[in-house]
Amino acid sequence: MALIDKYSALLFDLDGLMFNTEEIAHEAISYVVSKFGGTFSDEIHSKILGTQALYYVPYIIKDTGIDCTVDEFRRLERERFFENYDQKVKKLPGLDQILDLGRVSGKKMAVVTSSTLSSAKKKLGAFDLEDFFDGLITADMIENGKPAPDAYIVGAKSLGFSPNECIVLEDAENGVEAGHRAGAFTIAVPNRFNAKCAFNSADFVCSDLHQAVEYLSI
Repeated sequence: MALIDKYSALLFDLDGLMFNTEEIAHEAISYVVSKFGGTFSDEIHSKILGTQALYYVPYIIKDTGIDCTVDEFRRLERERFFENYDQKVKKLPGLDQILDLGRVSGKKMAVVTSSTLSSAKKKLGAFDLEDFFDGLITADMIENGKPAPDAYIVGAKSLGFSPNECIVLEDAENGVEAGHRAGAFTIAVPNRFNAKCAFNSADFVCSDLHQAVEYLSI
């Protein structure tokens, strides 16, 4: 029996796992921070991966020492992000294959993201991927963001399952911790911003989604 057949559902993070949106976000945040005389490093980015804007914007302002309000930062960041989005966004390697695997295996699938509902729908809609998913859980629906387990508990419940019946796929250490704390089988797929993280809470660490497909098919 393949590993995927031992579980009932797949729960996907969005940014940095399915799309290269962490790269676009890094450029947008760097633009805003530099506008106020600061520097946004990969190290700082690694610490905020997977978190909601409610957390990461104040963290960046404090860590970089810039003089900017949360509302102003968020407005400028969103403007810059979507200014570059259509030209730069792309699916990450292996995404089509793992979605096909989930569909062929008859698994329920949901996106569980720290993005807002409107932002998540725009990202999925750009590649006509909405129909692949049976659920969409966003920051607007969750009181406690990742690394708290709430998002993945709600994500599993939205599909009619408990978290221990689900596989979580995440690129961020905060997201991996959330999946682990929820009780799901959790697979980490790191990116350039967190390649040095230990991912101690992950059940398995993959180099990309192609390797995740191979692992789930064993």
